[in-house]
Amino acid sequence: MFGVTLVMLGLFWLMTGPGREPAPVPTRELGWSEYAGSHLRQALPLSDGFDFPLCPPDGRGAYIQRGFRERGCLGEEWSLVPEGGGDASVHASGSGVVILADDFREVWGHVVVLLHRMPAGGETEWVETMYADLAGINVKPAQWVRRGEVLGHLAAVGPALHFEVRIRPGHGLGPGDSDQAVQDWVRPQLFLQQNRHQMTSKAGTD
Repeated sequence: MFGVTLVMLGLFWLMTGPGREPAPVPTRELGWSEYAGSHLRQALPLSDGFDFPLCPPDGRGAYIQRGFRERGCLGEEWSLVPEGGGDASVHASGSGVVILADDFREVWGHVVVLLHRMPAGGETEWVETMYADLAGINVKPAQWVRRGEVLGHLAAVGPALHFEVRIRPGHGLGPGDSDQAVQDWVRPQLFLQQNRHQMTSKAGTD
């Protein structure tokens, strides 16, 4: 046993002794598509449609204070109607998994990002929705949430909900605004209107 230990120490010295770099450990970084395909595709149920994040399902009682612009705001600023609006709860627009939930303080306030798996045959297999400027959140990373579930709430007085839809995941917080044209962000209101009832519409039962 002692002899084996000496042999091992000798090999270690030859590999890492003076003038020698430690032997590299082979590693490989998984791309998003490969990771999603091997780890998420079977675990994450398909989306069953999308509703509005404020006053679901149809957003009555809320309005868009600031709209999406390709060279400008990459989301929409949603506010409650001053009189007769709904409560300040922010809801999951669609069913999915929480991939980010944290307090970014003066940058974005509390932020939640959900990942949604879309039905086959569409423009993209994965969609992210981002909910920012929240005063508080009720969810944690890796938590599964259903469409309409409360993610958090807005402050009684303060910023509106910043809501983004990305058709390619992995942007994290993102820039929020951009002075250049971008490809992965889409107009949230248009996306919601087109995907309100994905499964029933594809089955021809709408």
